[in-house]
Amino acid sequence: MQGLDIHVTIDGFKEIDFDSKVVRKAIRHSAGKVRAYARRLIARRAISAAGEFPGKDTGTMQKAIVVRMARPRGGRGGLWATVQPIKTADMKNFYPAILVAGVKGGPRDKSHRTKPGNGSWRIAPRENFMIEALAKNEVYIREQLQDSLYNSLVARK
Repeated sequence: MQGLDIHVTIDGFKEIDFDSKVVRKAIRHSAGKVRAYARRLIARRAISAAGEFPGKDTGTMQKAIVVRMARPRGGRGGLWATVQPIKTADMKNFYPAILVAGVKGGPRDKSHRTKPGNGSWRIAPRENFMIEALAKNEVYIREQLQDSLYNSLVARK
């Protein structure tokens, strides 16, 4: 989890406020960039191999990547957002997690119980597309949030 903690003092003013609408807009915009990049990473129509980004078959996983503006309990806020894949009605299992973590185990018999096996990967782990999307956009996000915070400062006497 990453955060930004800023402390600013200006002589002659008792307190400094900021317009949270400006900052919220920058957070929404930055989260949208991360979502778009994550969707682009898994847009290739191919069967993925171990260590690659997951491939696209139906596009369900792409559509499942959403942005949620979070609000703390009992307050206004909304000054942070999450970008994550969610389980949709089209998914029998939450397979973004299965693809990223992988599945170990041997072959199965007709009753779906595991036979004794060598413990190798049934589904080898794929590259985590959400971490890569955040890492590629980190500098852009920091610049956007710093600019929006600077532009939203309001000094009060």
